Amino acid sequence: MSMVNYTSCTIQGPNNADFRPQCAITVDGNHMALTWSFCVVPTDAVIFYSSVSKNGYWTENSGSTEGATMLWIYGSRFEQNGFSTVLSTTNTNTVQLVSNYTVYDCEMHNDKVTNTQLTCYTPAMAPGVYQIRAYVNGNLIPLYQYRNPKQATFVPLVSQTPTITGISPQTGPPQTLISLSGNFQTACTSRDTNGCSMDGDPLISRVYMGGHLCNVINPVTNTYVSPNTGSLQGGTTLTINGEDFCNNAQYPVVVNVGGQPCTVLNASLTTIQCQTPVAPVNIASQYHGGRGLYIFRQLGAISQGTLAASSPPYPSVGATQTWSDDAMYVSQSSSDETVWLIGFLRIPQAANFTFILRTNGNGALFLSSNDSPANVIKIADVTNNQSNTELLQGNIDYYLLCVGSRIGGNLVLSVEARMHETTLTATTSRLVLNEIQSISVIATVVAEEQRIVNSTNTSSNGTSEVQSIQVDISTFQIGFRGAYTALLTGQPTTDVVEAALNDLPTIYPLTVTVTATSTLYIITFPPEMGNVPLVTCISTSRNTPVINETVQGVASNTAIAFSLNGMTTDYIDFTTNVTQANLTAEFNKLFSILCPISINNAQATQSIVYLQDFETDCVFDETNIRSNAFCGQCSLTSNTLVTGNTRSGNYLCFAYKILNSYVTQVDVGVYLNGDTTTEYWPSIPFTPIADGVWHYTCIDVFSTLSSQSSTYSSASSLVLNYAALSENIQQGISIDAVTVRTALPIGYEPQSLYPIDQTNISSCVFPFIYNGQSYSACTLGNNGIPICLDRQNNTNQCQSTSIEGTRRLYPKHQLVYNTLQVAYAPRTSTINVSFRYGDCSTPSLIQSLPNTTATSSIVTTASSATSGTFDLVFNGQTYSSIPVNIATSDLAVLLQSSPDFGFLNVTRSRDCTGYLYSIEWIANGGQKSAISISNVAVTPSSATVTASIVQQGGVLYSPLPGDMTRTYNINPQVEVLVGGYPSQCVGNGTCDFQWLISQTPSISSISQNGMTVTITGTGFSTTALENTVLIGSTGSCAVTVASITSITCTIGDAPSGSYSVNVNVRGKGLATNNGNLTINVPLQITSFSPNQGGGGGGYILTVEGTGFSLAATVTIDGNTCVNPQVTNFSSITCTVPATTALNNYQATITVIDRSNTVSASSQFTYNVTNTPNILSTSPNIFTVAGGQWNISGTLFGNGLPTVTIGSTQATVLSSSPTNIIVMLPPLAPGIYAVMILTANGYARPPIQIEYRLYVQQVSPQVGSLYGGTDVYVQGQGFDNTTSVNFVGNNVSVPCTVISFQATQIHCQTTSAAPQVTITSNGVDPVNGAGFAWSPQYATVQVGAVVQWQWGSSTLLSSITYKVQQVSNGYSTTPLMNGFNSGNASASGTFSHQFQTPGTYYYWSTPVDQSGLISLRGVINVVTAQSQTLAVQVTSQSATAQSCIFPFTFNSVNYTSCTTINDTQQWCSPSPIYTGQRLYCTPSTSVPVSSCGVSSVINPNTCSQTVPTTNPLLFLFTPCSVGTVTSISPVQGVAGTAITITGTNFGTNNCENQVFIGSIYQCPITSVSSTQIVCQIGSNSSLDASTIQNISVARDQQGFLINNGLLQFQFQASVTNFSPNQGRLFY
Repeated sequence: MSMVNYTSCTIQGPNNADFRPQCAITVDGNHMALTWSFCVVPTDAVIFYSSVSKNGYWTENSGSTEGATMLWIYGSRFEQNGFSTVLSTTNTNTVQLVSNYTVYDCEMHNDKVTNTQLTCYTPAMAPGVYQIRAYVNGNLIPLYQYRNPKQATFVPLVSQTPTITGISPQTGPPQTLISLSGNFQTACTSRDTNGCSMDGDPLISRVYMGGHLCNVINPVTNTYVSPNTGSLQGGTTLTINGEDFCNNAQYPVVVNVGGQPCTVLNASLTTIQCQTPVAPVNIASQYHGGRGLYIFRQLGAISQGTLAASSPPYPSVGATQTWSDDAMYVSQSSSDETVWLIGFLRIPQAANFTFILRTNGNGALFLSSNDSPANVIKIADVTNNQSNTELLQGNIDYYLLCVGSRIGGNLVLSVEARMHETTLTATTSRLVLNEIQSISVIATVVAEEQRIVNSTNTSSNGTSEVQSIQVDISTFQIGFRGAYTALLTGQPTTDVVEAALNDLPTIYPLTVTVTATSTLYIITFPPEMGNVPLVTCISTSRNTPVINETVQGVASNTAIAFSLNGMTTDYIDFTTNVTQANLTAEFNKLFSILCPISINNAQATQSIVYLQDFETDCVFDETNIRSNAFCGQCSLTSNTLVTGNTRSGNYLCFAYKILNSYVTQVDVGVYLNGDTTTEYWPSIPFTPIADGVWHYTCIDVFSTLSSQSSTYSSASSLVLNYAALSENIQQGISIDAVTVRTALPIGYEPQSLYPIDQTNISSCVFPFIYNGQSYSACTLGNNGIPICLDRQNNTNQCQSTSIEGTRRLYPKHQLVYNTLQVAYAPRTSTINVSFRYGDCSTPSLIQSLPNTTATSSIVTTASSATSGTFDLVFNGQTYSSIPVNIATSDLAVLLQSSPDFGFLNVTRSRDCTGYLYSIEWIANGGQKSAISISNVAVTPSSATVTASIVQQGGVLYSPLPGDMTRTYNINPQVEVLVGGYPSQCVGNGTCDFQWLISQTPSISSISQNGMTVTITGTGFSTTALENTVLIGSTGSCAVTVASITSITCTIGDAPSGSYSVNVNVRGKGLATNNGNLTINVPLQITSFSPNQGGGGGGYILTVEGTGFSLAATVTIDGNTCVNPQVTNFSSITCTVPATTALNNYQATITVIDRSNTVSASSQFTYNVTNTPNILSTSPNIFTVAGGQWNISGTLFGNGLPTVTIGSTQATVLSSSPTNIIVMLPPLAPGIYAVMILTANGYARPPIQIEYRLYVQQVSPQVGSLYGGTDVYVQGQGFDNTTSVNFVGNNVSVPCTVISFQATQIHCQTTSAAPQVTITSNGVDPVNGAGFAWSPQYATVQVGAVVQWQWGSSTLLSSITYKVQQVSNGYSTTPLMNGFNSGNASASGTFSHQFQTPGTYYYWSTPVDQSGLISLRGVINVVTAQSQTLAVQVTSQSATAQSCIFPFTFNSVNYTSCTTINDTQQWCSPSPIYTGQRLYCTPSTSVPVSSCGVSSVINPNTCSQTVPTTNPLLFLFTPCSVGTVTSISPVQGVAGTAITITGTNFGTNNCENQVFIGSIYQCPITSVSSTQIVCQIGSNSSLDASTIQNISVARDQQGFLINNGLLQFQFQASVTNFSPNQGRLFY
């Protein structure tokens, strides 16, 4: 049994069936646990595993990157109060999904949560492997309380994400049948479907369209309108039948008739009724109808010339007419035909469009500037199928005609459109096009061409080179021409050394022989090689290997190799049939990574039964070849290692480069014992090194599987048919040199041998930078010996090197793709080799080996790199001096420094002779202005830099949808829009409507007899109920008798007065009225109730009668009955007022309706016998906080009364028949009516109380824009809850309250310069949330403080941020004296105050451990602007009142305070005086500054004025405000004198205030206009653990502006201690 070392609590301890956290409390001498105890932890919940399937396996852990995958998390003790059978309803459990750099919240699905399972829906998230972290009651479950953390992960994968590839149609009315195509990962839509019943079966549970559930339906739409004719006066009630006329706030129904609004009376899903408007005066020639276009088709073809003429041909009378929802026609006929698409283009809002004509025949597209066909112009045809940009206005009809013709039929004709303006990007839909523009650097390119002439005519036996190498028994490696053998350990046999040497790519296909005498190895080279350089040797021994040439070789001249910059081809025998293809392959090796032969040469290595080297059809770019490939020039980005192998082999070997740690196993498919009918699919655990560099490994598949199951161990042979790494997330896996083999490669290095690349003193650090390139293993030095660098960048010789180091040979220069050309002329023994280096360096001369066998010469010299700069201009902004070879990342961040660009995807192609940059807008949709290039200064001078548009951005409508088109009609049309979307009208003429004189009734005369009215005219209905008589605009007259020429009706619900009369006849509409025919509706009171009531009033009176309009009021003996409510012109309810009468008496009830008055025939009786009376109240004025109120009177009774202030009930504290004490509630300032309801009724007389909170003036009225001004606000009703702000211009500037009185507040202003907070919560379109500043671009005023805030989840420790100023948008060099937040941290804040206008660039430095991701931002600082703001005082959430001018008092307007009817100056808080007075003169004076020489800011010097005309305004100004430029020292103890330099300081000590932190005021010892010295006192109480901000204020003016953030670190000091001695022992 294996032993596990625990450093925390564990749930894996003994006797722990409940899996509770345990720890050992006693251990033996070997730290073996003896006794255990349960841990006391915040939560003892445990997690066993998770799955995306209910009760599924933990291996079922992958889901959609788009979110909404349900996770099932199984464990115990979730939500402690729950039971496994009772569903949870609260979020006491939460789940997060954590990767290296990101934390996502998983939305809890509480109805399935129990104490043993959690369920949640994943959000949209990037592909990856995410650890599931759960919280119970806010406490994180630690990983040691997981049975196995690897079994609680979620893996969103693109391959597991359902995808929609097509939607048809793309527009349509509600209940349109929509077909979706794509990969939905399942065909199950119901658990009732065969094969879909299990919980683990994936299920398509919901489909949404625009957030609305979409059900599978097949609707039939039958829309028709009745009647289709009506009165010229309008008023015709139309009934529109159809389907899905949804009518709610989100999708309102709108009906138009002939373009005029039809008033909707009611709407249901299938029926709409509306009332037509009056017929328009001007009759149009054409009208738009419902959605879509009409298609006209006729036989016969028309020539292109005729179609594209300035006046287009129109369909003949015999053409067939159909309807189409979109602008597309596809013929199924083989006959010659011509087709028209005709209608209107009508878009919802103004936008620019480009129209595209698509057809397989002749065609032309016409568009009118308005709705008239007479104004059409051709905008596209088959010779130029795209229109110019067309600016279209919203909700305007544009006549559209598209005509196409084709001989032989099968015509396809459509109109597409690209809308330029959009915020959408291509990630939203394939129909959204991102703008792509390019910058092309073009120069004349000449390839390097060299000519090699083979001058060898004779051959000989030659002499073999012999070299000896003396080593000891240490590990050593032999190198030849830069490639090193595998590790040779101890005293290897000659066979081993010989095999190792012959495995070198610099020797193969020739071979050497090795003999030995003790530790002296003798190497004999083949005579073809002639005189060769000495081998090299590295060794772990302290003794340097001794290498000698014992026999100098003489070439036999039977074979030739070619060498270039240390790379060598194979030796080639030109006496054989050498082809041009052979030579091309050989010369290509000069630009390839050469690996040991046994790794990837199947011809030379019999153990290889399957090989994938990915060199066939190899395409590469300028990416460094060391990254591109492990061997050769190319690799494959994939996780699939083997497919289709049919030969037996136990070993799987491959090179890999992995960017993440997601791979955990190799999934394989194997055949056993030659049986190819049964394939087994086991998995082999595999933990790769995920560091983004190449590694090479081999897996013994047979042995590993044999250890898993006897199924494999008993097999006689195994065929590895398939192999793949378990996850390829975000395309993060590259593979190369994949082999299936029967034996391991020569010198295979298992992981247990690593690290191999090292020196004797182990001082190398990896990776290191050498010659500008990063290396993770030893590399060749200039002398051909492997080297590495230490931390001081000193070069050290490696004592051993690995396959990841110099066992492979790397080209010094990279080839430009597809530039290698080899021409071979056998007759003249001439080889012409043409190529170019990717770095545009000048190649060396190709040498022959032996070097006497051929001569080389240069035919043409390769072009050098284009150099220089250019300016890029976009949207009027110039980006200057951009290098022509700028890196793509630098160009991206440079352009992204402007909000005009936003996030970009910048790629680069071609090479250094002239790059082609592609710039794609990936987060800022729509068509963009064209980039232009200026100030080109490049070498060579003939080179050019140009910009062009590759793809214009926008939304592509392919074809034009019905939402944007309308049918063309000559009759007015009934149009229905639901939620702004037009509906379809089915059938020709079914939505026509016409205003006709024949359908218009008329009225000739009216007679009235009391309440009976007789109307004479024509066109009435003989059915009484089909005639509606209207009195004025709101009244009605009930029809009792009707004929075609006469109507009799009884006046019913109508307001009193003289009104016109009209008739609406069903099916026709409103009648015409010949003359001013009116009737009179009388004002009458028929009854009222109750007929008596208490003298205190307060109860409801109901008055019945006729003719009551909404303006009607009621009085009782001239006293207003308040709050009248009128119903149906026949009933009024109101609240009875109190009476002052001392005895019972009768009062008259009167209704006043505008100029009409009527009194009731009977009277109302006031009964005052037991009416409560109010004698006095105290006090009568309160603050808005309310307070205790005493009410004295009589007959209050013994019960608890109800006291109402306005509409708010107060709390009664005590009550007696003569006294009531109440607690008044907090209320806004104003005068409130008081109602006291007792057991004896309402008390009288009516009384009022005042809540008082108002502002009179603010002093001073000017101060520093940056705050710190002492301000006094005067008024009434202030208390300790009162706060002060200055408001206006959409800003609110707090004023910090220093002290308060009831009539005056002393506060200090804060900065009014708009402040900006920038967080790290922005979203990068590639890397996601947390990888962009938000906002990325900020404009601030001089003096503004910008605060950056960043923080990552406590679960993330690998993301760190900082803020560092740089010189431009792509620089990574800190700007000298620029702002800098210090060391990067996972969370923190940083603030900086900007003093000088300009553009400031900053970056975060890399935030991730790989150093690949950084955040950038731009601060644009503009001149500070003054602000005039109004003081706003609030208390108890109520806002203080102030004077309103002008106000009206007793019908007189006042524009200033007045003493009318008062002894003090007063004003009104409302435009109409309501009884409340605000007194204008403050009762408290403003304190005078103790510094007599100080003064307020004078803004006149900046052409600004103090707003003295309004005493409540305050001017925040930067005018004359001084600056603080520096402090010295920046740290110190008590007694330290701090020198502050700046400008515009007061020259007297009392004029200046120096603050350290927000509270401590540093005593000033001396001042001048440019310098202040203050000394920290001994009792300062400054906190030594905190760095404090320094600020300076001038008396009566406020804070000065700081140059950046000036801070001081107070240091604690020890001055003495006592006692200074003590006992040693107690």
